[in-house]
Parts: sequence; structure tokens; C-alpha cells
Amino acid sequence: MMNRLLGWAVSTVMVIACLILGLIGCDQRDSLDFESQPVSMEDLVQLNAQKAKTQKALADSLIVQWDWNSDSSFVDVPSGLKIVYREKTGASSNSLRDSVFWNVRVALIDSTTIMEWRSNNPLIFHREFSIWPSGFHDIASMISAGDSVECLLPPHLAWGLTGQPPHVPQDAMIWLQIRAMPSKGADSAWMKMIADFESGNFQPDPAWLKSPELVGAPFLAWADQPMKLPSRNLRIGESVKIRMRTMVVKDDVNEPVDLGWNEWSFVWGAEGQCLPLLEDLMVSRPNLSRWECWCPVSFAFGSSGLLQAGIEAGDVVGFQWEIQRVEEV
Repeated sequence: MMNRLLGWAVSTVMVIACLILGLIGCDQRDSLDFESQPVSMEDLVQLNAQKAKTQKALADSLIVQWDWNSDSSFVDVPSGLKIVYREKTGASSNSLRDSVFWNVRVALIDSTTIMEWRSNNPLIFHREFSIWPSGFHDIASMISAGDSVECLLPPHLAWGLTGQPPHVPQDAMIWLQIRAMPSKGADSAWMKMIADFESGNFQPDPAWLKSPELVGAPFLAWADQPMKLPSRNLRIGESVKIRMRTMVVKDDVNEPVDLGWNEWSFVWGAEGQCLPLLEDLMVSRPNLSRWECWCPVSFAFGSSGLLQAGIEAGDVVGFQWEIQRVEEV
């Protein structure tokens, strides 16, 4: 591992040095004199071309360092995707709009893990009908259930120039380790809900969220409506009030069962007053006050559920809630 990391570091330094030399050129004063030489469209095209060459050189260097190119299963796709098969079943690949189930680790090329989905909670998305980066869909078209692969995605096939703060840096090359799983779990309540969401058939309640904004989470979550004035984030020790509705979806029931509404007041930051997953969402977007989320029961109440409320293992739970400062109530 140390040799691999050292190889990455050396390759990265060399590539960055080449890029700097290529951009600065021999006359540094001319290249930095923006007033006398404004940046033109041609300059931008050349810069992007140079950046693409640099990224390709880095990717090619990594493939050699990792010894992928000596593997007979290695595929260098013209789009820039590089993939090596660790296990291959020979089964046909997924069809368009199929649901994809992956046990996957998503990492930066320095081996920093940025996302991970394990077999008990796989990454699920629909081919050609999803917000996931285009490189994910390209990979899905090349593998089938039972295959294990490692892939290298250039930035333009991943999260591009913007990245996905705070986890994915700008212009990041992405390393994936994937095991494609069979969709035998697709009959569970959670798998059905994810498939419906990916196909556009499951959306938050429009009567509750007028302008829902999808919030990044390992489950489904949306938020709406900025906090009322005064416009500031909640502070530790501040008195707040929550009004929350709880729902549950079971394997054998298509429609959610409404468990009703509850209200309570507490001091923001006090332990045990709010489910941790709800608190984490509100901390991530403190300017939003109205929420809806759906998740496997284990995320909210543990693997055994909450039997006294009729919530069992394998169920999906949903919450709609609104948080207010006591001064606003």
C-alpha cells in the first residue's frame, strides 16, 4: 500500500509540474499580464485541452502503478473510463432502465473513502434515469449481477468541475470498487420505494412540501420553506418546537399507514429529544424548517424496529415534520 501511495504522490507531482510549465511557458510575465492579454475563448479551449491531457496522463500512470494494464480483463474505454474485472459471471449486462444494485466503495485516488454502500444497504439506481454521474451508467452497461470490478472515472464522467461538496473535491478523479448484486431484494418495501423514486413514481407529499428540495442523505429526504424571521440558524440552548407525523410502509401493503402527529418542545442541542437522523438533516440545512424523509426502519429505530408502535424489521418509516423557534409559535 505504501508503494502504491508513493507512486500516486510522485505521479501527481510530476503531472502538476507539467501542467504548470505548460500554462506558464517561458515568459512568466506575459502569461500573468491579464490586462494586456485578456483570456480569449481560444485560450480556454487550449486550457481545457491541456487539462484533459493532464488528466489522461495521470490516469494512465495510475493504471500502470496499480498493474491493471497487465490484466487480460482490463478495458480502456474511449470515453476515459477504465475498468478491470476481478470476477466476471458472463451473464448479460443490465438493460436500459433496469434497477442496478451495487455493493460499492467510492474513493479518491489517494484511497480516501467518500461514500460506501454495503450489501445490507446497496446503492440502487435506474440506468439512464437517475441523477448519478454518467460514468456510473456507463459501468452499469458493462457489468451484470455477480461481477466484481474496479473502475477509474475521469472527472467529466464523475462529478466534474464542481465536485459534490463537502465529500467530492472539484475536478476529482474517482476510484470505484463495485460488486454488482442480484435484484432479489427488489420485493422489499425499501427496494420498491427506491425503484419508484428512481422511475419518478415516488415524490414527497405536495400538500406538505410546496417546493421540495432533495437533500443528500443515505435515504430519501426533502426540505422546504426557510425559517421565519429572524433569519438565523438555530443556536445550542435555544427553545424549539417540533410537530411531526410518522408513517410506515410494510412489504404487504402498498399505501403508507399513518401513525398520526405528535408535538413537543425542547432545548436545541439536548440529547434524546429528536431522532439522530432527523437532527443530522436539520443541522445540514439549518435554514430550512419543513421536512419529509423515508428510510429503512434500521436507520431510525434499529434493526428490530419499534414493536410497541407496530413498526417491525423490514418496514420503511416516513416522517413529515416542521421545526420552529418557540418565539415564532
